[in-house]
Amino acid sequence: MDLPATRTRGKQVTITATLEQPVGTKTSLSSERQVLWSVGDQIRIYNSDTPAGVIYTLADGEGTTAGKFQGDPLTGQGPYYAIYPASAGGKSATINVNVVVPATGVSLNQAHLDMTKGQEVTLEATVIPENANYRTVTRSSSNEDVATVSTSGKVKAVGGGNATITATTHNGFTTTLP
Repeated sequence: MDLPATRTRGKQVTITATLEQPVGTKTSLSSERQVLWSVGDQIRIYNSDTPAGVIYTLADGEGTTAGKFQGDPLTGQGPYYAIYPASAGGKSATINVNVVVPATGVSLNQAHLDMTKGQEVTLEATVIPENANYRTVTRSSSNEDVATVSTSGKVKAVGGGNATITATTHNGFTTTLP
């Protein structure tokens, strides 16, 4: 079962699940013998911090092999496991899965910078939450005639005026430093 997760508004998580081996309790299969998700399908995802698991219900993808499921986020880090069906009445498939913890924000170690020409300062970016799988942050300057910023976060004042430095996570969350 492939389970990339994305955070949605509020406290819900959307997980895309593809179960590639038929389970005895499912009757609908694709021509490649993959499970086709149905309305009401549920999977249970758990880890060592949430041994009872969290139930995710099909939200989109009825009749396809890659259904999108929604449920509350898990706590802690992987490895994660999935059980289908969630009720697991003796005929379940237990699959070792990797759930992606998405970035939900980014912060900088400075709130404001006043610099003189030639001065350099390194801005440290922190991806939120700390257990996010993808921690890459890109940085940019709104005016490179005033300030430049390197991929490692080194800001250099190169001229007079104002510039805004922006840090962006791989999935589009941003923070700015005026």
